[in-house]
Amino acid sequence: MILLMESLSAQTPPSNFVWTCGTTEEEASESAQTATPESPICTDPNAVKYIRVAFHFIRAEHFFVRSVYDDCLVNPPVYRTYIGYGNFTANSDGNGDLTYNGYQRAEDIVAKANEELAQNQKQWRETPGISYPATAPANPLRYVLTGVYFHANDIAFDPDFSTAAIHTAYDVGGNEVLDVYCINNEYEPWNGQGLGGASTNKYVFLNDYFIYLRPNCREWSTQFSGSSLNHEIGHSLSLRHTWDVDDLCNDTPKGYIYDQIPPTGGCIQNQYANCWKYDPGVPGCPKKPCDEWHKVSNNIMDYNQYYYHAYTECQLARIHNSLTGQGNTYIHSCNGCAPSNAFFDIRGPVKVCPEQSPTYVWLEGQACHNENRYLIEICTVDDSAPDDCLSGYWNSGWQTGTVGRINLATLYNFLPNRTYRISLKVDNTECPGSHEYVRLLYTEDCDVPVPPCCIGLSVAPNPFNAELTIYWEAPEEALLSFSLVHLFTNQITPLRSPAPTPVGPQQQTWSTSALPSGNYVLHTWYAGQHYSQNLVKL
Repeated sequence: MILLMESLSAQTPPSNFVWTCGTTEEEASESAQTATPESPICTDPNAVKYIRVAFHFIRAEHFFVRSVYDDCLVNPPVYRTYIGYGNFTANSDGNGDLTYNGYQRAEDIVAKANEELAQNQKQWRETPGISYPATAPANPLRYVLTGVYFHANDIAFDPDFSTAAIHTAYDVGGNEVLDVYCINNEYEPWNGQGLGGASTNKYVFLNDYFIYLRPNCREWSTQFSGSSLNHEIGHSLSLRHTWDVDDLCNDTPKGYIYDQIPPTGGCIQNQYANCWKYDPGVPGCPKKPCDEWHKVSNNIMDYNQYYYHAYTECQLARIHNSLTGQGNTYIHSCNGCAPSNAFFDIRGPVKVCPEQSPTYVWLEGQACHNENRYLIEICTVDDSAPDDCLSGYWNSGWQTGTVGRINLATLYNFLPNRTYRISLKVDNTECPGSHEYVRLLYTEDCDVPVPPCCIGLSVAPNPFNAELTIYWEAPEEALLSFSLVHLFTNQITPLRSPAPTPVGPQQQTWSTSALPSGNYVLHTWYAGQHYSQNLVKL
């Protein structure tokens, strides 16, 4: 990617410098004259509603071996052996392909899901006596990707796997973001789960990675995952299965009544059939379930493998009512166009070696969404005031296109032992409103020795909850400080202001019950040297 910049050197911010949201002063003035304010609650049932979703790819903490059963387009099926961590990563597909990663996978699934939502189909199986529209009603639901995160946690691969424990640890944005957890637990038979239907803190699980790993299923797996996402989000927005329960919609009839032959033999009469494909070969005793097309359902809340699914008028009304009530906080916008959303990942701390080259400071912008132009700003800040630019201000100017993956060290001269504020602003010029996302980057000197040679550090417990205790042993009296930084929000919680610490073992306990759950980084400064450690709050 080629970026056209006015200058690659650091610039001094203007005296009236303020952090804006992706527009110049002139553009903001023009926008104020033409844009209309948007209600946070979409009261119009026909308005296109974009709800925020964040993807989490959870892998194991160690390699494991598993057989992969590949029965897509091959007969007989082929068994393949997988060795790896069991999910997409930030750098690859988790199976050796460095050209495809979790950021791209999340975008692909969201794109397929939105494509299906935009192509709502007419209901196949209809209730007698109900008047259905001649063409399928438009589906006003869409998703906007607001973040992609990666976690290593063996709990997701445990036989006693708990969805609630995972969501407690990694929830992003509380009641404003619907979290999608992509895991691959061999002990769970489901392809997905939608949870939190009646509450405001909604989340979804997809168990799809080992479908992707089957080479003959790979292209179809994206379509399947998009449809599964729609099905599970349907659950979280108050929709129920249609074939065997009362889903409170009279235009979604239950399945055909048939006589089931169970695996153990015999005959169970008067069962509801969930016909997800036309298949005269499914036996009955004597009534067969799926041997005629009128018995087959293409509804989103059934298990039809047909690519595009049907949402009925009643189901769309239930989704609208769910979002208009407590669920309105999930609505990102309802102006009918695809909103831009800035998100990037930047891993640190980064070791900066002025005497060596090259330096890599990767901005991973592949999960940024719907933008057609962007602007990057960098400056140095202090931990105590991360919003105040101190020095070294630089900006890229507005760039055309999507963000992608950028080595910021080719554009900006990073120095060791600094804290940098990095801002990404994006616009979709066809859709009003721009968006900004900010992360902090910590840099270290290459020659700084790592613990325990300079200061002994340990933290307990980890994961922590109501309290956090830090143990340290200093070889000499020097200034020591601690701060916790929430990995997703960049919220800084100072624990200990810079103060001398005596020689020898010390410990201190802090109350952390008021902190939000999630991933944290403990930043330690001792004798002018910086150390970091990853923590999780339950």
